[in-house]
Amino acid sequence: LTAAQIQSIADFLVSLSPPPPPPPPPAGATGAELYDANCGACHGMGTASTKAGADVNRINAGIANVASMNSLATTLTAAQIQSIADFLVSLSPPPPPPGGSTGATLYANNCASCHGAGDNSGKAGATVTRINDGIANVATMNFLAGVLSATDIQAIADFLATAAPPTTPEGLYAANCASCHGADGSGGTSGKDVIGDSASKIRSAIDKEKEMQSLSFLTDAEVQLISDFLNGVTTPPPPPPGTLDGAALYDTNCAGCHGLGSNSAKAGATAARINSGIANVSSMTFLGTTLSAAEIQAIADFLTAAAPPPPPPGGGGTGEVQYDMNCAGCHGAGANSAKAGATVARINNGIANVASMNYLANVLTAQDIQVIADFLATVGAPTTPEGLYMTYCGSCHGADGKGGSSGEKVVGDSAKDISKAIKKKKEMQFLDFLTSSEINDIADFLKTLDKKKKD
Repeated sequence: LTAAQIQSIADFLVSLSPPPPPPPPPAGATGAELYDANCGACHGMGTASTKAGADVNRINAGIANVASMNSLATTLTAAQIQSIADFLVSLSPPPPPPGGSTGATLYANNCASCHGAGDNSGKAGATVTRINDGIANVATMNFLAGVLSATDIQAIADFLATAAPPTTPEGLYAANCASCHGADGSGGTSGKDVIGDSASKIRSAIDKEKEMQSLSFLTDAEVQLISDFLNGVTTPPPPPPGTLDGAALYDTNCAGCHGLGSNSAKAGATAARINSGIANVSSMTFLGTTLSAAEIQAIADFLTAAAPPPPPPGGGGTGEVQYDMNCAGCHGAGANSAKAGATVARINNGIANVASMNYLANVLTAQDIQVIADFLATVGAPTTPEGLYMTYCGSCHGADGKGGSSGEKVVGDSAKDISKAIKKKKEMQFLDFLTSSEINDIADFLKTLDKKKKD
């Protein structure tokens, strides 16, 4: 393709629009309506929810620690979260298989969404010690400490003991490393590129880095195989064309977030774009362990052939459309965006420095970014201490300031601490537009969190 042809393709894709978002729940919506509007797409609609019994603490822990849920901190009030919890508590949990609530059921309800379902689990063979280490040291798993009993964890370990552990270089990497470093080793949710790492470097990291010490069970031979994968071991060739159903694979693995079949909001996505999402978007990372390269290509072939959804009345490609397609999943929809007032410079800084946004460099043109910024300029910027914190800090440090997806606790931090971090930490330097007054307000909010903790 020539540069002119690529530009023509980009112009066409800019003109596409996603399917219309579901209508917002009405004022005074019930817990069931709030759940379906905000949670059902990922966790199952209504009484089919996989989160039956989840209480307020568990929901708040998810919002604080699961990147794809962070935006709910700015869209749901405490009263609405309580309503959702009341609804989930009222649901009868899914019936257990014959013989009682087994480890398979507990695994499916609490672990499968990140680590792969049942016999395809990327954590085959995980022991009680490994599971407890993960709950203690992996931020997105911390909330399970208040959900699973010692008996539950033992049952899950017994179930995983029946699954065959991986033995290939790619399988070992996918099961033990990909959820943090990405399916391709380029950084993933951790932001740390491990491509080309030696066995000695991997072993040193396991010994010295707290969040990796749970991998101390790996033998030297297994560590060497992981290093082999990072240094170029390839997967077997894909099966012959025509043996994979891209539409079925898409509906099974992607439609819950991006829309079913021909209504997909990702029409035209290539294999490279899908792999970028798997590597950099935390809610997609587990697909690196469940989809083969051939299956990803089949999904891409389906999306490339899918008819694009019709544009909204008056034409597509507006800033609001571009924002909803590429940004709303993490930052809140439309007028409720947590990034109100973000400029072109801020958006570009985010794309350059925030791992889960890097892939947008290959998706958005300069014109796309400009129209998104123009749209965000029309959205009212936050003015309260809590609003400022949730808009600029909550997506990384969690709604409660206890670490969130970054793992860095900021409860009680002073204005001086915040200013210093903005100047010295690359991933925070884009916040240098904040005024001293706004930084003081954020610090005041963090003090209230510290007071709540002490109380």
